Amino acid sequence: MKLPLLSKILVIPLSVVTVISFYSVVVADDSTSTTTTVATSTSTTSAVPTLLSSRKLTLPETGKFTILEIGDSLGIDLEMGMATELANNPKIRLANRSLVSSGLTSPAFYDWPAHLQGFLNQFHPKLVTVFFGANDTHSITVDGVSRPIGSPGWKKAYSDRVQKIDAEANSAGAAVLWIGLPVMFSPIYASMTRVINATVESALAKSTNATYLNTQSVLANSAGKFAFAQKVNGVTQYIRANDGIHINTAGHLVLATYVVKKLNAIYGLPVTPAQPTTISY
Repeated sequence: MKLPLLSKILVIPLSVVTVISFYSVVVADDSTSTTTTVATSTSTTSAVPTLLSSRKLTLPETGKFTILEIGDSLGIDLEMGMATELANNPKIRLANRSLVSSGLTSPAFYDWPAHLQGFLNQFHPKLVTVFFGANDTHSITVDGVSRPIGSPGWKKAYSDRVQKIDAEANSAGAAVLWIGLPVMFSPIYASMTRVINATVESALAKSTNATYLNTQSVLANSAGKFAFAQKVNGVTQYIRANDGIHINTAGHLVLATYVVKKLNAIYGLPVTPAQPTTISY
């Protein structure tokens, strides 16, 4: 099947300032990082009860097993796929609370740790899936100083926020599945999202409650590169939106199929995708 060429691809909705900030990481490190000491979040997590069996979860005999889904617009993309792929699992309840344009670098717009606590109290989930970062390519201000993405100060601040999400979920008795960002179209933007992925993975490396799920290859082509279209269940179709960031309907199902299979592999949950959707090369 021959697909029509996409017309005028809007690469990424990033400001010039963001791009400049990224290049500042390449040519100059965080100038204050060697003299600034910031307490690590791990020093305060010892008082948080650790789930003894965070890697194994079971469905209740009565009632629902709630999965709280949080994220940005990519999180919404995944939520649509998850609703389809878990449709045959009546024991599963999905609580979708992703918000467009949100993330961890702009708490003035939306403070995820503060809002998460309310969602945990409201839904009492056993699992929290986290899928954001697309809006986190900006600098983070720490003690009045702007820390560009990729600098030690940025990584420290971002890691603290990631660990705070994990700690809040852990204290509420919920495991965390943190889903990494997929491959992106723009080389500059892709580089920044890889910084985010690496920072999250490192921040959660010692967690006994959270699992980081790498998705870089899930929507990629056979060479591991970005592709707008792929052969999905034997039919060539678009899986990514024109902006080179978001995910189309077929891509929703591919990613959700992957995540649902991981719910079984990681946590032992007896779930299977309702409409298994995969890419073939």
